[in-house]
Amino acid sequence: MSEHPLDFLSATDEVLSLFDDAPRGKYFGVDLMRHGLQRQREDTLLRRFAANGVSAEALEVELRQGAELRGGAEVSLLASVLASLQEAVLAMAQSLRDRPTLHGPVTSEIQDAVRLKVAFAVPGSLRLGLTAAEPELQRSILEEDGDAPLLERSVDSLMGLLASSVANDREDVLQQLASFGPRVATHVAALSGALERGHARIAIAWRSEGRRRTVRLDRGDALRLHELLLQFETTDREMVVRGRLVGGSLVRRVFELELDDGSVMSGKTDETALGMLEELFGQECTAHIVATETSLPTGEVKEAYRLQRLSP
Repeated sequence: MSEHPLDFLSATDEVLSLFDDAPRGKYFGVDLMRHGLQRQREDTLLRRFAANGVSAEALEVELRQGAELRGGAEVSLLASVLASLQEAVLAMAQSLRDRPTLHGPVTSEIQDAVRLKVAFAVPGSLRLGLTAAEPELQRSILEEDGDAPLLERSVDSLMGLLASSVANDREDVLQQLASFGPRVATHVAALSGALERGHARIAIAWRSEGRRRTVRLDRGDALRLHELLLQFETTDREMVVRGRLVGGSLVRRVFELELDDGSVMSGKTDETALGMLEELFGQECTAHIVATETSLPTGEVKEAYRLQRLSP
């Protein structure tokens, strides 16, 4: 094997893929070997990024079409996957920063905060490193009180949704869809549909300051997620409730309202209600809330709440 770092990365990825089916924690030697290879891989990547001025924060995407490791992929498949992935991250950012929507414009500030570019590719594979299009600018946009940048939070939330689907946790997927909204569902459906139609599998990893999270979808995972996203329905209803504001965060834009029966209602807060959220904290108040219900034909139902306004 060549001593070039990119050849080493490509070969290491192929070896690591062979460990995918080996259960973790069962064979000490296998776990030790896997850990050693991953550490060498990370060290090589960091050195490579540093040498080329690439951000240490990256969304790594590896796409495989068919059974061959080096078989390549159709241009249309690669284009669809990357476009759907970017749109899904943008939709997640819209939901986290503003509110869940189906259509309509996304502010330029949110778009700028989560734009990605292809900054790195391992020769001989379809393994790409996506980074913030303008890292310094994007770290400063919408970053408040030491909270993680919007790009990182959006990617992390998207990967959480995908991981729940891979684990076949339908209830958690439904709950997240209720919270994140139909725009996210639309673009995740486009991503999973492209993988299923293209007979492809994908590995997505977010790497940031020593932290790494990975989720893998094969064609079966993509098909199951795509079918669920085509079946679920969403309905909204408005509620007016009385309770005591016992928790919340202006940065995360969330609220916690204790009702008369002792239960606590929690969810997201619209920007228009943030001022009153701080003013009425700890007090009895009237809350105008939109409840979003997601359901499947099989009967599973989940709800998420969004606070629109508060009054004493």
